[in-house]
Order: sequence, then structure tokens, then C-alpha cells
Amino acid sequence: MSCLRALANLAKAEATAFKRYTEYIAHGDKDPGHAKALGQAKKKLDDAIKDVKKYCNCELLKEGSKIVAVLASAEALAEKIVDALRQFCSEDPEFCYAW
Repeated sequence: MSCLRALANLAKAEATAFKRYTEYIAHGDKDPGHAKALGQAKKKLDDAIKDVKKYCNCELLKEGSKIVAVLASAEALAEKIVDALRQFCSEDPEFCYAW
């Protein structure tokens, strides 16, 4: 895999995770399937973040680079998802074992 492919996968995973996050916020209390979809999107986002860190060389990952900003954005979204899922888990602990 190349750095470019890893970045493309990250963009796709981040877009999907953001979509699932907004659906969860809007409808999660009515349909637990949204929490499951959000958990799956979070896993794909985490995998994409790892791939960027693995396949993009150190020069590209220097502080202040655009790739670092992209990673920071993706990691911030991942944290928001974790917070949302923790809230759900406090209401439905059995789901937590799935993610």
C-alpha cells in the first residue's frame, strides 16, 4: 500500500464515520443499530489512521504538515465517537463488548 492509498482510505473512512456519527446523534436513541454501525465505522477509521502512520514516511509526518492536520482531524472524530459510544454503553452495556 502507498501513502497516497492510505490517505484516500482515511478520507473515505473519516467521511463514513462522520456520517454514522451524525446518524447516531440524530437517531441513536430510537435504533440501537446506529450504535453498531458507528462502532464499525470507528474500527475502520482507526485502521485507516494506523495505515497512514505506517505507510507515510517520517518527512510527511513532520509537525505542521498537512498530513498531520488530517490525522489530527481523524483522531478527534475517533474520540468523539468513543465518547458517544461510552454514553450508549452506560445505557446498554451488552453492546460494549461488540466494539
